[in-house]
Amino acid sequence: MLQSNGKYFNQVFDNFNLENPEIFENIEFEKCEFTSCNLSGCGFKNCKFLDCNFTKNNLSNLQISGSIFNGNNFYESKLLGVDFAKSSQRMGFSSNFYNCILDLCNFSQMDLKGIIIQNCSCREVYFSDTNLTKANLTGNDFDGATFHKTNFTKANLEEAKNYKINPFDNTLSQAKFNLPEAISILETLEIKLKWAE
Repeated sequence: MLQSNGKYFNQVFDNFNLENPEIFENIEFEKCEFTSCNLSGCGFKNCKFLDCNFTKNNLSNLQISGSIFNGNNFYESKLLGVDFAKSSQRMGFSSNFYNCILDLCNFSQMDLKGIIIQNCSCREVYFSDTNLTKANLTGNDFDGATFHKTNFTKANLEEAKNYKINPFDNTLSQAKFNLPEAISILETLEIKLKWAE
């Protein structure tokens, strides 16, 4: 159904499953719908995904070397271990994630300004040297996630949980947090906190 060097415009891929992972190259997808597909372990090298929607897919361990993602939305999809930093878009990556599993993904050294990652599992995700300015990160579980030299300027982390963010190692200007989860930021300073009686 899929062929390398092809172009797919406004097509619907419903319950498309590959029993064995395949490698595809130089494919352009524009305004396509992917629903309940299993592309786990497949490779999409130097491909373009433009204004596509992904709903309830298994995209774990997807290989995306040199690929471009613009204007896409991922809903209730599983993307375990995807190395987004290997895409060709360390600058200007523009795709959003809603109620997805992003555990073990890598967004290091990427410009994710204004991205929406909402109500997702982001366990052990890497955000080193990542620009998350004005990002909507509400409702996520960041258990074990790595934040190093991450820019959270004006980012919204309300209702997010299990994050450990060192305020001296990351930029937090005008970022939004909820209590009591925000206390974890102070805990990184190794100070002792005591509630007033």
